[in-house]
Amino acid sequence: MEEVTYSEPLNFPACNVEGGDLFELRRYVKDLSRFAFERSLNPAKIISNGDFNYQVEPTDHVLLLDPTTAGAKGLTMPSIEDADAVKYTFKRINNSGVGPIVFATPDSALIEGLATVSLAALSVQPSPYFSATLVSDGTDWWAI
Repeated sequence: MEEVTYSEPLNFPACNVEGGDLFELRRYVKDLSRFAFERSLNPAKIISNGDFNYQVEPTDHVLLLDPTTAGAKGLTMPSIEDADAVKYTFKRINNSGVGPIVFATPDSALIEGLATVSLAALSVQPSPYFSATLVSDGTDWWAI
């Protein structure tokens, strides 16, 4: 690959390259294009009250959870065989529904070592609007 040197500063959303620094523009454009392509294929899906006890599909990648009534809400992850190396992001977007959002698996796979676990327990930064990203290693699910 040919390296390009810039004498003027370049400003991109993800970086600032000072004049004289080498910048791999091709990689940046490739990553940006891949992100836009993935987003166009898999927009966020909103799961509301009638959809809870939802079976997460291998093609769901971003799920916005909108509980508006009291009581536990369930989400079942895909079979571990169908979701190897797939990443799912879950975000609670409404805090008016009281009750946990609980994940389970249809097979022997565990989520962070547990058969069932709540979104609040997986969330990195606890708040009323919990969020978590789950990935599989081909055997179990892990929060990242």
